[in-house]
Amino acid sequence: MLLSKFPMLKNSISIISLIIILASVAFSQTAEHHGISLYKQGQYAAAASRLELALKDKVFKTNAELWNYLGLARLGIDDPKAARKALEKAVELAPSNSDYHANLSIAWIRLGKMNRAQQAATRAIDLDVNNAIAYYVRGTASLSEAKFDDADRDALRALEIHPGYAQAYALRSEILLGRLNKELRGDPGYEAITRNIGLMKEAKDVLAEGVARVAPADRHLIDEKLNGLTVFYDYFKKERPRPGAPLPDPEPGVTPPKIVVTPMARYTDRAREAGVQGAIRVAILLAASGRVEQVLFLSRLGSGLDENVLTAARSIRFEPKKIDGRPVPSVIIREYTFSIY
Repeated sequence: MLLSKFPMLKNSISIISLIIILASVAFSQTAEHHGISLYKQGQYAAAASRLELALKDKVFKTNAELWNYLGLARLGIDDPKAARKALEKAVELAPSNSDYHANLSIAWIRLGKMNRAQQAATRAIDLDVNNAIAYYVRGTASLSEAKFDDADRDALRALEIHPGYAQAYALRSEILLGRLNKELRGDPGYEAITRNIGLMKEAKDVLAEGVARVAPADRHLIDEKLNGLTVFYDYFKKERPRPGAPLPDPEPGVTPPKIVVTPMARYTDRAREAGVQGAIRVAILLAASGRVEQVLFLSRLGSGLDENVLTAARSIRFEPKKIDGRPVPSVIIREYTFSIY
């Protein structure tokens, strides 16, 4: 099972949208098909075209490996429906291949079908108890349903199998932020975060441990997350009141930030088709310079909604907080709600 040399990740995207690059596949002992080579080079569209053409030939029609790579290539070009069909064909042709079941679970997550994702990942684990990616995918699906204990068990198991697994450290950090978000229900202000700052520290420390353990080539997968979380932790740590102490009165000479423009986050067709609805909560660091500096996800929904929230949050226009007329950074909490109706 290969767990290194994954394609480069894009910055600031949700844990669920990262999953595509985690696919682990078995290599054929024969000469590698050109479509597979294109996939490994990150040329997903070209790989999909070449593999689809090959699979029309009766010589290749029953080649499970090619169907598997076609599914991965389709995931690479954000076509989870076609990916799911191709990966189901791979599983049909090679039902005992754990990796193919794990890859199918990735497609189900991209389609927002968490129960199906968990079933496929569990089948992969049944076939190979050391399939770290299957544990990671199942943990990600559990996190999406706020099953924090189940998610953490799978993340820990993935790290037990592969201690340098960067994405599993990211998952554990997301689980801790999910627990923090649960504590904020009914009290979305940043004061509630300061009262539960221990969870944020744990989330930061998990990422710091990951940076220390993963291979240098994979550190970029969690470096930015750690840097962003550290910024928020340092901010809230300064704001934290003493235990039992009442919240301080507003300081004299303090002008709170004024939000001028709050763009809406667009719903996505993928979320609508999957029936995904709910709320995404983020903490947003408003820099003294008048721009959004960092966005911290406290909850996610996937299906492209996280990316749209990130775009909306970064587009907020505001006048920064001022102390005695001097601009200073501040944090606001925003909740973006999505409904099918």
